[in-house]
Parts: sequence; C-alpha cells; structure tokens
Amino acid sequence: LVLITISIFIMGFVSKNIAQVLSIQLDTAQIWHNVVVVFLALGILLSISSLFRAWFVSYKAYLLQLCKLFVSGSRLSVVGLCLIAAIGEELFFRGVVQHYLGLGMTSLIVLVLYSLSNLKLSAWSLFGFLQSILLGVVFIEVGSIYPAIMIHFALNLNTLLRPALVAEIPIKSK
Repeated sequence: LVLITISIFIMGFVSKNIAQVLSIQLDTAQIWHNVVVVFLALGILLSISSLFRAWFVSYKAYLLQLCKLFVSGSRLSVVGLCLIAAIGEELFFRGVVQHYLGLGMTSLIVLVLYSLSNLKLSAWSLFGFLQSILLGVVFIEVGSIYPAIMIHFALNLNTLLRPALVAEIPIKSK
C-alpha cells in the first residue's frame, strides 16, 4: 500500500502523468489488438515460468520459499496480496520509473532488485527481467496500466497458488 501511495503521489504531483497512466483506452478499433497483446504476453510469461520451474532447481526452490512465506494465510488473503502487489509494482515501475527512464532501464532496475532478493543473478532475477520487458511492452502497446496489472496479478496467483493446488505445499482453505 505504501508503494501504491508513493506512486500515485509522484504521478499526480511530480511527473503529472496520473491521468495518462490511469486512463482507460476504449478505442474499438484497438480492442482486438489489445486483447491479442495481453493474452500473448500472459501466455509467454506463464510458459517461461513453467519452463523455468522445470529447468532450474533454484527457481522452483525460490518459488516454494515464497509460497511458504506468503501462503500461511487463507486463499482470500493470498489473492488480496497478489492484487495489491501487482497494483503497487505496476504503478511504480510502469507509471513512474518507465516514464522517466524508459523500458530498458526499468527492466535493468528490476533485474538488479530481483538479484538483490537472493544476493545473486539467478533464474528468478532473469524471469523478473523478462517479465518487466513484456509488461512494459504491454503498457506501451495498449496504452493503459490495467492490462499490465492484470497480467502481473495472474502471474502472482500462478506463483503463489499453483504449488498449493498441485499439493507441493499445504494451504488453508478459508
């Protein structure tokens, strides 16, 4: 929630791009293009995540650590956490950082931050970098923050709930 507040403050009072970032583009000629872009990006990222799970033991181990850390509550609290994280991160990285530094530098910053989370360049940090590039492209192509938030939310759910659904870790049902 702090990241969301900071992002909205910066977009509203510093960069003054809040109306642009939070606007909804309803150009009917672009709807099918936007739908294809969103589902293509989501499919690519879910496929990469599945491949990384299969190929990199460290990636799967890191995901399981995240699950154990965040899935101690109910499924509803996990869904709320996934949504708040997606909103905060996308408002900050797409609405603020990408506005000032562009897609390439934003993705490099994400790579560094993901690398700091486990103190090394890993499959997890590479996935974060690829995710940042694709979400940034979606934001540019579609012209709205909402599809990037929805994709990020779906990826978060896939990361935190999928292992529980395939019985890799236990989760509370309430």
